Amino acid sequence: NSSLKSNNSTMAPAYLQVGAFTSQAGALALQQSLKTYTKLPIVLMPIADKKIFRVLIGPITDVNELQALKTLLSDKKLSTPYIVEAAKVK
Repeated sequence: NSSLKSNNSTMAPAYLQVGAFTSQAGALALQQSLKTYTKLPIVLMPIADKKIFRVLIGPITDVNELQALKTLLSDKKLSTPYIVEAAKVK
């Protein structure tokens, strides 16, 4: 949108965690449905010792993009996303 002003909205890389599932199938289903709403990478991140599959979008370095996506996913009732610093994603 050309009416948006460009300003410095850069931040340290972060992910939007949009889900955590005990089954890989649930995580994959959410990953597929999220592709409608973003072109950003949607990553499945297994936590081996807990047998949980996290669904993360990112990394994102633009604070406005991050907030807009977080609001969109909440409004669509797809998720209650929260922000995870990239450095904490292992």
